[in-house]
Formats: sequence, structure tokens, C-alpha cells
Amino acid sequence: NSRQVPGDAFEASLASSSHSAAAVLTDQSLGLYHVDFTPPASGNYTLTLRLDAVAFLTTNVSAIYGEVSAPDSVPRGVGLSGGVAGDSLPFTIAPFDATLRANIEGTSSWSLVLVNSTLSGSCSANATSLLYDCSWLTSVAGSHYLAVRIMSG
Repeated sequence: NSRQVPGDAFEASLASSSHSAAAVLTDQSLGLYHVDFTPPASGNYTLTLRLDAVAFLTTNVSAIYGEVSAPDSVPRGVGLSGGVAGDSLPFTIAPFDATLRANIEGTSSWSLVLVNSTLSGSCSANATSLLYDCSWLTSVAGSHYLAVRIMSG
């Protein structure tokens, strides 16, 4: 490509019959673009590339995720380091399979298991961020321990 000026109006999208995902294009200058996308679930997708809103490439892409692996998944958030009794304490879990691919498919769900009976909590999938949004609550001040368990179904 003999292109000398970066900044073409490229777009990319990824879609299946039941899911879609944003594709991010990075201008690498001089006519080169890097396309990055993460399918939200296993399945067959269509990747479409457009220039000036006109599709010039459509290709089929398959994604296969394994079962969620707890040791490879990452919990983060202020709700894991402390908070106020009586307030909801939020955190997220980035679920990964053993090959470190995000996995929020409907075939797996997270159950928040709380060791102390004075605690309550829940997790729900967020298909946009590919994270599980979780929170827990206690009415009793003190040190508490959380365990997150992967449940099938």
C-alpha cells in the first residue's frame, strides 16, 4: 500500500444470531490497521470490515471457550479490601478459561458463597464488559472471608 497519510474511516463489527461485540481498530499508520475483538460466547460470528461505511470484507469467525477456570480468573474492586457494614460492597470478576480467554457464556454462572452466615451477595454477567459484576453485604463489622464458586447451568 502506497498510502502516506493515516486516518481512513475504517469500522469493524462482529455479530452472530444472538451476540454482537465491538471490534476496535488501531491505526498503525501508512495503510495498516490492527483489528481486535473478543466474542462474548462460543459460536460462529461474522466479522465485517467497512471503509467509509461501505462493507469491503466479510468473513466467518469461530470462537470456542473452555470451562471457566477459577485459578485463572481475576477478582478486583474496592469491595474486596474493606467497606462499611450495611453498605453494598462491589467487585468484579474477569472470568477466564485455562487458556486465558474471557468466558461469560450462559453455560456457566457464578455463585457467591459466603463463609460467614451474616453475609449475603450475588454476581451477574455483564456481556458488555465481559465481567461478572458482584457485590456483598454484611450488617456485622469485622473481618469476613468470601469464596466465589463456579456453578454449571
